[in-house]
This record gives sequence, structure tokens and C-alpha cells, in this order.
Amino acid sequence: MKNHSLKALSVAVATLFLQSQAGAATDAQLNSVKLYGDVTIAQDSVNGWGPWTEFEPPAAGAPPLAQLPRTSELYRTLPNVAPVADINQNLVGFGGFTNLTIFQGEGGIGEGHIEFDGPHSISLTGTAFGIPTAGSLDAQALQLQTTSLTTGTHPMSESGRMTLDGTEYSSADAQNHRTNLQLIESDLSSEVVEAADVQASFYRRYTVTEYIAGDEIDPNVVERGTIEVGVFGYQTSLKDMDSLRAGGFLATYSGQSVSAFGATTNMTLLVDFGNSRWSGDFDHAGGYQAAGNINGASFSSTRVTAGESTLEKSFVNGNFTGVRAAGAIGISDITRDGVHDVASFLAVQQSLGAQQTLPNAQTAASAK
Repeated sequence: MKNHSLKALSVAVATLFLQSQAGAATDAQLNSVKLYGDVTIAQDSVNGWGPWTEFEPPAAGAPPLAQLPRTSELYRTLPNVAPVADINQNLVGFGGFTNLTIFQGEGGIGEGHIEFDGPHSISLTGTAFGIPTAGSLDAQALQLQTTSLTTGTHPMSESGRMTLDGTEYSSADAQNHRTNLQLIESDLSSEVVEAADVQASFYRRYTVTEYIAGDEIDPNVVERGTIEVGVFGYQTSLKDMDSLRAGGFLATYSGQSVSAFGATTNMTLLVDFGNSRWSGDFDHAGGYQAAGNINGASFSSTRVTAGESTLEKSFVNGNFTGVRAAGAIGISDITRDGVHDVASFLAVQQSLGAQQTLPNAQTAASAK
């Protein structure tokens, strides 16, 4: 094809050269020599656009369009522009789950009952598929992997791909396992960051792990499943975290904790990015305080206290999310007076500034 095109061009140039020896080429001569396809030298002139000239609107108004050349090689075609591809982003998150065994009433008639195993805490990693813009949580599909943080076995370490179906994500497999996940809207607000910059959301997931029409141990068991309440989002970039640390910034956060059974309470954080430390106050589980260190874009507690008492079997883990750590998400796993409780939290940045601009800065600075 390349040799053929070069040959045609050579013939055209030679023709013009010979004609120029006898005088300037006429319009008829220029229109008689084809340069490529059905396009003549006259049409490829630097002074004209051939049949495409008629697309230029004159001052007197738009003229009727002429019939374009009947050719398989259209003259001066525009290059194909590839559509903008959907974006995939990695997720981080936390959740509290409870395994359920559901019994029917005696003889299949009447009210049954549910037995609970939990709550247990987990961390999440995963991928959001087919989001229209970077940072958006409007994904067309989700895939999550779970890691247990305490005793208790999550029935599925990997959920499989859940696709958006109306207002929730769902999936099913050949073993009749079914998962539904729904994002939970929150009314958290801030005057210093946009909601879109937080890039995180609460979620509720329910997985049916087994349908049973009675089993050998108990004929009244009808279903086993797992209910999970958590939070996930896009982790703040290490570039943003390095900038906050280098600038010695302090930030305050305000948000909510949601327990594994859906109870909502308030919480706040004070973060000293410059010294990689944080502290927080939580209302859930009777109220407690936590403090610890920041590593990259994640943070964890080194102590959890309730008044003068240290809650030895308790911890708080989290990640900063969004633009310049606009959000903070995490999990509180609390054991107090023999009662175990788990709650996920989402907090939004309320202020960000130099150390002297925020009150009680020493609280975070001394957390260790």
C-alpha cells in the first residue's frame, strides 16, 4: 500500500513537472491528475479544501450541501477519537459483621428466632470498577476482600464482583450464595472541604451463605447469613500525606460511628500531621478516648481509655481518604465490662491549619 501511494505521488509530480516546461498548468490540467484515491491535485491545493469547502458557512448564510464524492477513501477524514475509558480505583475500608442462623417456627408455623455470632471486625481492600471520574464512588461494580481483625470467621473472604442493580450492588454464585450491598448516605458536612473530596461512604452488606430446608442437626434451620455494616473509600495519596506532614498541619474532624447493628453515635478526631499523631473522642460503647500514630495514610491506636481505665482488649484502626485527607474512616473494636462492641466511623475534616491556629493542639501532639 505504501509503495502504491508513493508511485501515484511520483507520477503526479512528474506530470506537473513536464507540464511546467511548456507553461503554467491550467485548472483543467490540475483537475485531471489524481493524487490519491479520487482526489486530484487541485483538490489538495493549499488554497482550497475541495468538496469540504462547502462546510464553511458564508456571511450570507448556510448554503445547501453538495453531494460528497462517492469514494471509499473520503477526502481529509478526521482521526477516530477513542472514547474516555471507565476508571478503576482501589478501595480501603473497615466493617463489623455478625453471622446469623435463622430458625423457622415450630412445625414451620409461627414466629421463628435468630441466633447471632458476633460482632467481629474486619478490614477491607477492593476495587471499584467503571467509575466515570477519578474519586467518584458511583461505580458500576465492586469487588471486596476481607481480612479478620479479631476472632470470628467471615464466611466469604472475597465477595466476588457485585454489579450495580438499581440502588444497590448484588451478586450470586452457583452455590446459591447471594450478596447485596447498599451505600448509606450520611448528612456529614463541612465548611472547609467539599463532600466530593471526602471520597468515602458507609455501606451495609448482607450475604446469604446457605439456604437450608432443615438439616440433620436441627430441622428448623432455614437460612444462614452474614450482616455487615462498614465504611470504605479511596485512600489519600502519599503525596498529599507528605505535604501535610512537611507543613506541620493540624486538623480537626467530626463524624459518626455506626455499630454492627446500626446504632449511630458521634465522634471527633484531632490530628497532628507534623508529628504523625492523633487522638479521638467516641460516644459509642459508653464513651471512650483513643490516641496513636499515623503511618503513611493509615492510623492506629496505641491506647484506648475510658476515664482513668485502660481498655486493654480494645483498638482503633483507620485510613485517611480523599483529597488532602478530607475524610477519616476506621473501625473501633471495644471490649468493656465484658461486653464486646464494634463500630465503623466516618469523619469529615472541619479545619486545617498551622499548629498555633487550632485549640488543644497538645492533645494530639502528646498522643503516643
